[in-house]
Order: sequence, then C-alpha cells, then structure tokens
Amino acid sequence: MNQKNPFAVLYITMTLTYITLISVIVFAFTKSAATPARIVLNDYPMYLKRGFENASIVSQDFSQGPWVDLTGRPWGIKNSGLVKPRPFLVPDHQYPEDFTYVLKFTASAEQIAYFRDNHVVPAFYLSSIADNWEIFLNSRSIAREIHLDEEGWITTHKNTRYLSVPFEIAYLREGENTLVLHIISPPWYNDGGLSFNDKYYIDAYRKIQVEHSNTIFFIFSGAYFFMAFYDFLMYLGSRKEKHRVFFSLEMLIVGVYMFLYTPFRYLIVEDTLITQKLEIMIVSLVGMPMMFFIRSLCGGKFRVKTRIFLVLNGALAAAMPFAGPQFLLDLLTLAEIFLPVSLFYCYAVLIRALRDISLDYRKTMGKVKSWATALFDSPQGNTFLGFNIVLASVVLAVVQSMVTREDSSIPLIGLFAFST
Repeated sequence: MNQKNPFAVLYITMTLTYITLISVIVFAFTKSAATPARIVLNDYPMYLKRGFENASIVSQDFSQGPWVDLTGRPWGIKNSGLVKPRPFLVPDHQYPEDFTYVLKFTASAEQIAYFRDNHVVPAFYLSSIADNWEIFLNSRSIAREIHLDEEGWITTHKNTRYLSVPFEIAYLREGENTLVLHIISPPWYNDGGLSFNDKYYIDAYRKIQVEHSNTIFFIFSGAYFFMAFYDFLMYLGSRKEKHRVFFSLEMLIVGVYMFLYTPFRYLIVEDTLITQKLEIMIVSLVGMPMMFFIRSLCGGKFRVKTRIFLVLNGALAAAMPFAGPQFLLDLLTLAEIFLPVSLFYCYAVLIRALRDISLDYRKTMGKVKSWATALFDSPQGNTFLGFNIVLASVVLAVVQSMVTREDSSIPLIGLFAFST
C-alpha cells in the first residue's frame, strides 16, 4: 500500500483490525466440543456395491456377494475396486450408474434421550457426497437430490461438500440403525460417492451448521474483495505502479476462491458443476497475475518460452467451461502442475532481482548486510518474504489437516499478511 497516502494506511489498519476481531469471534463459537450424543460413523464398517436396492430390503450378509468392505480405506467409489481406473484426458461422456452404500451403527438410549429431552434436532454430517444421491435412515428417505432426464442422464449435478442433513428423532432407534446412500454417478468420476477421507457423524443440526459454515473463509473473502478493489481503483492507469494492478487482480481471484469454500456457493448456483468449474479455473489462473505482478515489479520482459507457458495456461483455463465432471478433474491435475511452475518462475525472478539489489548495496556494506537490506528495504525483498510466509502457512496447514482431518485457516492468515 502507498504509505504516502494516509487513507491507505487507515484502510489497511481498519481491515486488519476487522479481520482479527471477527476471526477471534468466529473461532470462539465454531470450535466448541462435540455434544455428548455425537455418533462417529467412521467407527463402523461401510459397505458398497454396484446397483441400488431399496433401503427397506437391505438386510443381507455384507461380508460376501457383491458387497465391498471399505473398512480401513477411503469411502470413495474410486477406492472400492468396483470400477477400473479411467485413462487420463479421455473425454468423459459416460452413462451414470447406481451404487449403494450401507452402514449399520448403534445409538444408545442416552444419545437418543439427549436429542429428545433437549429438543435438539439431530443431523448427519457428510464431508462430501456426489454426484446425485438419496439418503435413507432405517428405510425412510431423509434427503434426495436426484435430477435425471428421461434417458437417465444427470441434468443437475449435486457434488456437495460439508453437507448437514437433519432428520426427525423418531427415525433413530435405540440399538442398531441402518444408513443407506443411493448414489448415481458416472463410474469414472473420482468424486463419486463419499470421496473425502474425512469425518462423517451424527450430531446436533445447529452445531454442525455453525461448525462447518466456514465463516472465516467468507470473512477473508470479503476483506480481499475490498482490498483488491481499493488497490485496483487507486493504481488503475498508473504506469509506475502497474504491478499493483496485477496484484489486485490476484487478490480478487483469491477472494473468489475463498468464497467458493463456503456453503453460500450452493445458494447462488444450483448446479454444483458450474461452481466446480469456476473453482478449478481459478487454480489454473491464479499463477498468471502473480507472474505479471512479479515481472512488472522487477522489470524486464517475458521470454519466448515464458510467453508460451502463459498461452498454454490460458488455454487450459479456457477449456474448463466445456469439460465434463471427470475430464474437469483431469484438467485440474494439469493446473496443479502448472501452478508450481508459475511459483518457481516468480521465485527465480525475485531472487535475481534481489541479487542485483544486493550487489548495488555491496559497494558500501558487507555481503550479509547487503542481502539483509535488499530483503527488508526493497519491494522485491518484501514480496520475497511474503512468498515465504504464505509457503510456511501452507505447509503448516497441510500438517494440521493430516493430524486433525479438518480444513485449516492458517493459509488465510499467511495470505493476508502477504497482501498487507
């Protein structure tokens, strides 16, 4: 931010205060302990078969026949061995098929009494479910999102994350209960079924909604929109500060991506394939404004091979709106390869710029002090330090997610520190 502008300093101070206060409030209200009635479904065996049987007649020996025991491994259809792996980058126009998940769990009298006596609505929490689906509890349908045309093709996709499904307490029995999921999905679709290797459980509906609202992502998303829009208007048309325009575009893209991690995405667009395309397109595009920002900040022009890379990256993003569900995930794989290349380019340009700056300082000071001065007293050095803050926050988030099996907001703090 331009330090000569007092309004810019005031703006960034107010934004930082807003983020800090709201984040503390959100964490205080969303990270409370589970209720005494929580039933962790991951503790019970999950079975899967091809085809669908009505929930009222699923009373079989699941240890044999067409059923696959998913105990001890991820619950996605792709992990079951029921379908063959799909060749990479093969256009997918595959007819959707039916699949059946069955899980038997136990509810105690105390757990049922907790819901009933406290007038608490129970609900299932499913980390992910796709593509079309219907959920049965003890033969009763409690949620349904099946949208097919007359020929059986999916017309509206419902790849849903962080799903909470409330149900009447009368549906829950003391002792053994049966959860049945009817899945309709193309067999090759990697997100088909319960693809997230995460927690699945029953708890109070209100608590699940609050705990998995991802409000912190919504808050940071709004902050990034305001900051990016402010920067864009301030520096639009400025040749000397052109890099700030590219940086504001980068922050706008990041803000949209954060918004797509909130449940509000399902309120805006009914078909989840549309928002999934936007999400994956952002992964492909996010490195491009950063490359322009770094090149504009450090000076110089793109080489021919870098321009070719940018064209290929843009073409990849342009192909995503026309891709089917599984082909879209293949394009995501390519985007995840392109993104580290973009970051490596930014690092390389920054290091070369810092080397040149330190060489200028070395005329009047030692090697170590010249590098320290280049890092802390130049825009290129500050950007390099910001990159490392973000990288460290991502590493910490990955470690935290592996331990807690929950999404981490640490990268949001790292990104905010970098952007300010």
